[in-house]
Amino acid sequence: PTESFEDRERRGFALAVLDCPEQLMMFAQGSDDSIPGQRLRFTAMLCGFDNKRADAKGKKAT
Repeated sequence: PTESFEDRERRGFALAVLDCPEQLMMFAQGSDDSIPGQRLRFTAMLCGFDNKRADAKGKKAT
């Protein structure tokens, strides 16, 4: 199975954020969350488990 362009872009973005501690801190501060919390969020996004896509799929199914 091939990966869609949107999925590839999302994973690339997550990898870029995880690779730059300053960006990770910026996202943590902007969302009033901890750095480990944001690291978990972007790691899940990198693995394909991001919440936005799961919510969208759940809404379409109902």
